[in-house]
Amino acid sequence: MKKNKILIISLLIAIIISLTGCQLAIEDMQESENPDILIGAFITFEPLILFDNDSYINENIDKIMSGKDQYIDTSKYEGRLYAKLVKRTYTNEYTNEPSETSEYVFEDIEGITYIAATVSDSDGIYTVASSSDGISDTHTKVAGGNIQREISLEGTIYLSIKSTNRLFYMNPVYQDTKGNVYVVTGSGYLRGVSEFEGSVFSQTLEDSKTITENGITKTQKSSIKISISYIHSPFKISIYQMDKNNSKVKYDEYIPNEVPDKISLDSDTDYIIVETHKYNDENNLVISREIHDKDEDYINTFYCMENGICSKKYVKLIWQID
Repeated sequence: MKKNKILIISLLIAIIISLTGCQLAIEDMQESENPDILIGAFITFEPLILFDNDSYINENIDKIMSGKDQYIDTSKYEGRLYAKLVKRTYTNEYTNEPSETSEYVFEDIEGITYIAATVSDSDGIYTVASSSDGISDTHTKVAGGNIQREISLEGTIYLSIKSTNRLFYMNPVYQDTKGNVYVVTGSGYLRGVSEFEGSVFSQTLEDSKTITENGITKTQKSSIKISISYIHSPFKISIYQMDKNNSKVKYDEYIPNEVPDKISLDSDTDYIIVETHKYNDENNLVISREIHDKDEDYINTFYCMENGICSKKYVKLIWQID
């Protein structure tokens, strides 16, 4: 199941959710001479082949067949895959009211998207930071100022150690002044070889351009950092509800991908113990434990998918407060 995580950043107010204030000018969504902006990454499991080989060969056959060392500008043959703007409906966890927002998606190609795109629709102009299921621990920063704008995205892909040696291809995602979002073929990839849980390998895409906003020249800086972190795949999650006398109130166990989004706790529960059961490389059982009290509203657990990627799931705790 693919579940996208969506964060809406209004242009009318300053919001901080690992973000600084966002203030993007309406002019950005109009046609201008500003360059296209790096807004994120599309991580694929196979090379993203977008180069137009047919046009390249047809238009340069004489130079290719001459046998001479002649310069050919290949930039015009670098293909683009455009994202589609779709409507998504999500439920407010506090009010349970449904809301609708727009989001850019790349259809028909398997991959992980993490972008912060500016959207213009009937609701106005705003930025949507969205990440696919499979990328966790995201930190998004979209900032606007008098002399500089910034997009900074960081996220982690947790990978089962059983899938070590797997390649991930980092493909840059851009947005043009008309609002179109597209991906181009990346020049790098992520590959880690590890037998140890917690080993991390990272790659960063960076870009800096000069733009004009409402007649003011500014610097647009973009940085997208993706890390691969190895973990042992969990096979069972146990949750103990404990009272203030350290006696067990209730016990539940779950298959990792069946842990519910919300857990209502018993009125006698003072704290909970979360156990994660997994096997290490020597096939020995490993159990990690975490204690959570009433000061904590969420816990997180992992579930691993068939492709070896382990997604972090955030579970809301509903405490019975006297």
